[in-house]
Amino acid sequence: MIIFGFPLSALLTSLLGIENDLVTVAFRFLAIVPALTLIVFRGFRNQLSFPSMWPAVFILIYLSRLIYDALYGENTEGAIVAIQYFLLTIVIPTFAMAVIRKSDWNENAALQLTLIFGVIFLAAVLLLLQLGTVKVLGADNEDVLSGAMGERLGFNRLNPISLGQTAASLVLCCVAVYLRQASRKMKLLLIVIASISVYVVILASSRGPIVALIVAALLLILISGKGFWLLVATALGVTAAGLFSVLDIDALLETTRFSDIGNDVNSIARFDLAGEAIDAFLTSPIYGTSFDLPFSGGWPHNLFAEVLMATGLVGGAVFAIIITQTILKAYSLTRKSINIASLMFVQAFVSSQFSGSLWGYAGVWLGIAMLSAGLSDSTLRGWAKRARVR
Repeated sequence: MIIFGFPLSALLTSLLGIENDLVTVAFRFLAIVPALTLIVFRGFRNQLSFPSMWPAVFILIYLSRLIYDALYGENTEGAIVAIQYFLLTIVIPTFAMAVIRKSDWNENAALQLTLIFGVIFLAAVLLLLQLGTVKVLGADNEDVLSGAMGERLGFNRLNPISLGQTAASLVLCCVAVYLRQASRKMKLLLIVIASISVYVVILASSRGPIVALIVAALLLILISGKGFWLLVATALGVTAAGLFSVLDIDALLETTRFSDIGNDVNSIARFDLAGEAIDAFLTSPIYGTSFDLPFSGGWPHNLFAEVLMATGLVGGAVFAIIITQTILKAYSLTRKSINIASLMFVQAFVSSQFSGSLWGYAGVWLGIAMLSAGLSDSTLRGWAKRARVR
């Protein structure tokens, strides 16, 4: 539900023609209520756990920033909204994942359930495409959003970035299930699902999700030592298609908006926003300045720039430790077997360098929570035992 809940609710609103937030809010509660239930249940059984120390410290640092801005900042209303999103979509799910111990985790079941939700999402996308119910923010009843380098597909309440990111998550899930010794029939089905998902990623034409998908797939396949020949076959197929003109490489680059990367309007805007965040950080390098950009408002669309802007060197140092530990844990786990935690973290982390906000990008925090907390058996009883030993 953390991964597919909001995209599914957004597609459902488009399908039903609903203009209010009733469905999207309901789907968010479908993720929050089980998370709270799990936390309470573990608490009554004396099995409550928290994220490992550094994620917990950073959460407190960033939450302090949001509360300060809500009380004394210039954008108090925006800070209050950010607090609500941070608590409901980040903190609660993060703590819920932290209470899941390694001994309780069923990797195959998690991947299968993620695949089921992903197929439902993909079916909804195809249905809306067939019905012609397509709309994106800023398009005003047009079927596509025309950019400087082509058309971008989206839906009401689901912009091209979110659409591409969710479809990319489904591709990675297919790769994971494929590499975990699925049956031949299942592998054929996974190839079909992944192919359609890649098509949706290309239609969305968002570079961040595309780059994140490529990096995550390459790293996880190579690190795990599995799927090498699958990777080689894919590379040879793309190369052959380009050489024999079966695939128009120039047209593909144009469609995915990579033909003029760095010089188009969106790239320049991203550079400007990140630069503004760094300038804001330099005005108060120790503790940061505010949760949002001082002039443009909103967020810098780069995770590290936002961390420095909001929490300064203090929060930046803590966050660097978190990311380093999480990357090392993802590497270690992936060396043993493909796992959903590493998949989600690598994809979200790469994508967060191009889009998303610190207070609302659940994918990054989901990966951090799974890799640094619950899946590493960091329970309160474990802490108490170590303290007694010392």
